[in-house]
Amino acid sequence: MTALSWKQGFVTEGRCQLEYSTHSPGSEKTDREWVLFLHGFGQDYRAFEPLAIPFSDRFDLLGINIFFHGNSTLETGSPLEPEEWKGLLITLFQKLGIGKVHLIGFSMGCKFGFLTAQLLPERISFITFLAPDGMIKNPWYRFATQSFFGRLTLLLTVRWLPFFRFLTIFFAKTGLIRASLGRFAKGEMGTKEKRNRVLNVWLRFRKIWPDWSILPLILTQHQIPVQIILGKFDTIISPKRFKPRRPEWDGFEWIVLDVGHAGIIAKAAEEVNRLDILPG
Repeated sequence: MTALSWKQGFVTEGRCQLEYSTHSPGSEKTDREWVLFLHGFGQDYRAFEPLAIPFSDRFDLLGINIFFHGNSTLETGSPLEPEEWKGLLITLFQKLGIGKVHLIGFSMGCKFGFLTAQLLPERISFITFLAPDGMIKNPWYRFATQSFFGRLTLLLTVRWLPFFRFLTIFFAKTGLIRASLGRFAKGEMGTKEKRNRVLNVWLRFRKIWPDWSILPLILTQHQIPVQIILGKFDTIISPKRFKPRRPEWDGFEWIVLDVGHAGIIAKAAEEVNRLDILPG
């Protein structure tokens, strides 16, 4: 597989610095079509390389490194505000001359993607989300991010790793969380740097969540197709979480692939033509 040639850049608004990368097929046309990739936790834009290659001969590609990944930074300790995210994207789109984008996201990146569609629907042509976060709030996530006591508990739990390991084992054995989720969490907390990223992502992204009371109407009004791709063997974003389907998801295209969480991007790349992910 041939690696793409990406060009790095930065956009800054207030306390936010967003690192991005672009790839162009070399076309000189001014009405270029763009694909925007939003990665998952612990990744960067390069995670989408297998899926980006099928787009690379016809579309301009834009990969964003979400805060606390790559060289994207969010100063001060307060949460990222939706309007800050919106302002950054407007500045970025203006800088690159972007009209509309096809949004492709994975896991955590989908939460940012749904919010983007809510805040800037006129800039979205199509949505393809793989193993999406941002549709159902886990009760533990709600507790850990939406209350002072929960945030304090999360802080102490993650900072005091032996206690965290005890809790993951205990919760897994009692069935409160899946054993695989416990293993995933422990794997992402092996170093102080990783533990700090977990805290930042959970606590400082707690306001980055779409409003599902208005988002479906916005998607309908702007005629934005939504494609949801799940992994049959995914135990992090399990297909079981989406049954029964909520009325606000009516009209979405649902696809289930024979793959787990980590392999879903590569699997989608293998079947990109059958899945009709390529726009246009």
